[in-house]
Amino acid sequence: MRAWDGPCGAVYLDKPYEIQTYEDAWRSLNERSLNADDSRELITAIAKELSYAA
Repeated sequence: MRAWDGPCGAVYLDKPYEIQTYEDAWRSLNERSLNADDSRELITAIAKELSYAA
């Protein structure tokens, strides 16, 4: 059994297909996310755009 904290509280999963669904979702998010340096660059660029627009 695995437990995850979600936006609505803890989720307890005990069936293999339930666990696999969550693991697949996390893996997909991880594959699509930026690394720390790229995230920092993107946030900085957006902040600059917003400060020029104001």
